[in-house]
Parts: sequence; structure tokens; C-alpha cells
Amino acid sequence: MNQEGLVIFHLLGPVRLGSEAVTPCPASPTSLGILAALMLAGGHGLSASRLKRLIWDNPPRSAMSNLRTYIGQARTHLREYGLTDRLHTNRGTGGADATYQLFIESGESDVQAFNEHTAQAGVASARGQFDVAMHRLRQGLSLWAGPACSNASGSTVMRGYIYALNEQRLLAREDYIEAGLALGLAHVLVGEARAVVADHPTRERASEQLIRVLYSSGDPHGALNEHRRLSMRLREDLGVDPSPPLQRLYSAILSHDESLQRRQDSRLLGWSA
Repeated sequence: MNQEGLVIFHLLGPVRLGSEAVTPCPASPTSLGILAALMLAGGHGLSASRLKRLIWDNPPRSAMSNLRTYIGQARTHLREYGLTDRLHTNRGTGGADATYQLFIESGESDVQAFNEHTAQAGVASARGQFDVAMHRLRQGLSLWAGPACSNASGSTVMRGYIYALNEQRLLAREDYIEAGLALGLAHVLVGEARAVVADHPTRERASEQLIRVLYSSGDPHGALNEHRRLSMRLREDLGVDPSPPLQRLYSAILSHDESLQRRQDSRLLGWSA
């Protein structure tokens, strides 16, 4: 880890550099895509041909020349933060065989830090330490400044990696709500649960959590309304009905099933954790 133990490589939001990375790098989306790809490699080398596939779906004829230009721009960004020595190039037998490697020490990447927090949260939840899990997840989620790599461009393959990062954030938000429900903190989770549903209006786990949060915080009508909203949206958008676990939850609310107040884990409703 660097001497101060600070995160200096940022992908969770706009691509940024430096320990006080408030402002995104002022660069073209493609050069930031190169920088993001090197960061995502986690210290492993990327060949020029691999970088081409990460940046372009259909590389132009001038791809190698363009790639060298973008690598030069990446070096310029790194130089502005005293990180020039972190990007190494192995030329191989020619330009097409070159390998680029961005050296990132342990703890210097926000992705590394986020993954560490979520992993520790998972361990804590498995042990029933939901307060520890909430704390860890809160710390991990605080590293995010918006959708991952929001100022960078890339190929379909690259967008797949970025999508996976954003999915990890969503799962962490849901796990945070689940841990809070296990602690009986439904009343403080309403805002977060609503925000997740607003971002993902047809995601059943998010809606199921909001229903449980509303019911447990004393708003059964709001819970039923959320189920109706989801049912209508699923039929209109996807042509499907809510899953059996959501239907069972709806029936339990209608019958004022007292066991709802005792449930601490979504697995008891038939959802996988």
C-alpha cells in the first residue's frame, strides 16, 4: 500500500486520479477508456491487441497509431499526479506486440477498497453481525461518485466490465437494506429502498425489500401500493407476473401475517441471499 494508504486510482464514478480526486480527468472519453482498462486490469499487463478490443468494436485501420496516441495521453494524465513511473511498456518485437502495465499497489484502487468492504460485509452477515455488515457496506458505497467510468468510452466488451461494476454497487445497496431489516431498522431504510426501486423499477428483489421496509415501518398501504405498481410495470414492460415469493409476501400483508414482523432474512420468503 502507498505510504498514506490512500486511494489514488478511481473508477467508481468518473475516471479520476489522485488522493483528492474530486474533478474528473479533463481528457477525451477514449483516452480515459484506455486509462480505465489499465486500472481494471488490476496491475496485470494488457497487450495492444487486447486494448484495441476493449476500446473499439470495429477498430479503424489506424488503430495502432491511435492507440499509441491515447497511451501518450494517459501518460500525461499520470504525470500530472506524479504517477508517470506507474505505466510500463514492454515493446516486444513490434508495436502490435507491445504490452502495457499500470502498477497499482494494494489499497490504491477504489475498486479494490470497495471489494474489500463488501467481502468483509459478507463475512459479517454470515456470522449474524449485521451492524458490522451495515458499517462495511456504508464505507464501500461511500467510495462511489456515480455510475462507474461514466466519462470513459469503450467497446461492448469494456461496457460489460463496467456493467458488472455497477451491478456490484446495486447488490451492495440491497445487502445494506437487508442487513438493516435484520436489525429492525426499517424506519431509517425507507429513503434508500425507494431510491433503489426508482433506479431499477422492475427489479423484483429491490421492490420486495421496499415492500418489507414499508410494512415493517408501519405503512402497510404503501407496501401494497408498491406491489401493485410492480405488478403493473412487469406486465406492461415484460409481460410477466410477479414471482411466487412476491405473491406470497402480498398475501401475507393482506392477512396481516404476524410472522412478517419476525422475519429477518429474505431467504425465509423464498429469495436467495
